[in-house]
Amino acid sequence: MISSSKLLGFLLILLLEVAILSSFITEVSSKEAVADLFRRRDREGTYGDTTREQIMETRARRRRQLKIMVLDARKKLADHAAGEITLTAEKKKALENQMDIFQRKLDTMKEDLEDWEIERLIARETDRAEMRRQRSGNTRQLKVDEM
Repeated sequence: MISSSKLLGFLLILLLEVAILSSFITEVSSKEAVADLFRRRDREGTYGDTTREQIMETRARRRRQLKIMVLDARKKLADHAAGEITLTAEKKKALENQMDIFQRKLDTMKEDLEDWEIERLIARETDRAEMRRQRSGNTRQLKVDEM
């Protein structure tokens, strides 16, 4: 049996650890909030992928999404074939078509982009960002007096 003083000590240590952890979580979330404010204040960072790194990051993320979508479609079709789920003929055909489209897009994304393609994407995204900025009237930027 644990003595009451040991139990009390254990509870105090546990409460201290919880307090430290909650302050750490608050600090992390406040740092993220500050980083978000700076991202929103960054004129170029709020309107699309306008750097090489952003384009490559978005491309890698899209590739992962497409892989997941292909695997999901294959699983649904396999489950249908095994009788675990029942798809209508229309849904089965649409799923097969989607899987084919996703796979073809994924195949085109396997090759790395050449420098001229990246430069073309940067120019296009910069133009689009400028159009969005003009349409929005710079509403996504924080006003200095809000800080």
